Amino acid sequence: MPHFVFLIDIREGYSTLFDIFINSYLLRQLLALEQVVLGTTWSWARWWTFLTAQTTWLPLPCLTPPQVAQLHHQLLQAWTVELAQAGIVTQRAAGVQYCRRPAWFASYAAKVRAVRGWAGKEKSPR
Repeated sequence: MPHFVFLIDIREGYSTLFDIFINSYLLRQLLALEQVVLGTTWSWARWWTFLTAQTTWLPLPCLTPPQVAQLHHQLLQAWTVELAQAGIVTQRAAGVQYCRRPAWFASYAAKVRAVRGWAGKEKSPR
């Protein structure tokens, strides 16, 4: 399976089960983005709807519904920031624009070599 470059590890400190969940929903969102025409712009409300449509949230019975909604929003916001830092989307006051496809690698080793090659240069494979 190809590997996408995650420039920021938003998963740091979470459990393995949570890591698996995060990776699966991020992968579904990346694959959905690949079906979208470059240059597409979403309002913030439509962007959250697009991201949420690609996500199957795990139940969190120990949290109240407002806490669950806040957690979901924080995860989607962190993911949006990561996509922006990778140059895949641009955040604007009115919403989000899809400007570049994700970088995929044939192996983890190829990904590591590419990331090391970017050290001291740009932080994304533009």
